[in-house]
Amino acid sequence: MISSEELNLSEKSLETLIAKLACHLAFAGRGEIASLRRLNVEEPFSPEFWKFVVTYISPDRPLTPEEEKSWAAIISGMAKMAPFHHCKGRSLGKVLAEEKFTEQRLLKLLRLQGHHLRAGIRRLAIFLSSRAEPFDWTTIAALLLTQDPEKNEEIRRRIARDYFLTQKQKEAENE
Repeated sequence: MISSEELNLSEKSLETLIAKLACHLAFAGRGEIASLRRLNVEEPFSPEFWKFVVTYISPDRPLTPEEEKSWAAIISGMAKMAPFHHCKGRSLGKVLAEEKFTEQRLLKLLRLQGHHLRAGIRRLAIFLSSRAEPFDWTTIAALLLTQDPEKNEEIRRRIARDYFLTQKQKEAENE
């Protein structure tokens, strides 16, 4: 997992890593995408997943079991959304508000932790995939990988703030 200090220092590298994963998925074969979509994130025993790990994520050190599960949720979610899997800089909160994701579902998602959060991300990817709406997966990666409770809360608040700000702007436009 990433500590708060590491996340601050490596936010750009996390952004770069997500962009590399997105690029790989953009050119991946149908079989590879299908395998990653079916990936059990709690027990990620797929050759395709491990190729991502040793090629992009952690070629120099083994991941902890929690890190493996978090990265599996990220990669599987991105694969579920392919070919609309990533759009750098596109706020998750804003996309959810634009796509009429309910406030109750958002608040429930933002309260989830651990394996419940990974399952919630799976459902989120399915929801946005059905609408062909990509977003910046760096936010989800940071949410899953950050151990620092304050930094994690900051990420959750940013998602909520973007959601409610977009919702308010949409209401003002409709008046």
